[in-house]
Amino acid sequence: MKLKWMGPYRPLVEEYIKASNRYARSYRDTNMEIEGIPLSAATVQVLEYILENEEEQLPMVRLAERLGVTRGAFSKTAALLCSQGLVEKRHPEQSGKEYILTLTEKGRRVYEQYSNAVYKRLFEPIFRELGQLAPEQIEATLRIYRIINRSQEGD
Repeated sequence: MKLKWMGPYRPLVEEYIKASNRYARSYRDTNMEIEGIPLSAATVQVLEYILENEEEQLPMVRLAERLGVTRGAFSKTAALLCSQGLVEKRHPEQSGKEYILTLTEKGRRVYEQYSNAVYKRLFEPIFRELGQLAPEQIEATLRIYRIINRSQEGD
């Protein structure tokens, strides 16, 4: 039976589902090793968010919220990164309760090598395709992802 309710969007929905399922399966699996350190999507995302929010010095709880993961999952990944010498954990001056994470020099080096490799393998062709779109089309795509994310809040 053909699913009529999806209309012409069925191929797009199918590719979205397939990509989401593949990503979910691989989230914790090691997909690359750099300088002897196994990296997964989960660990790399934490490195990215720490690096991206360095100036703001967001506490761990805020980084977990931005990533859409539980505090427990974030803390576990942060502890792993600390044990690997990629991240340092400290209390900010104004609060003794919250922790701030920073990348070590080793963490910066590993992340840079990872990002260069994943850019070539995955993001360069994606960005090339996105470069063909008008800004309004990119904004519409972003709105679609925001709708998807809002529908999954509270999971």
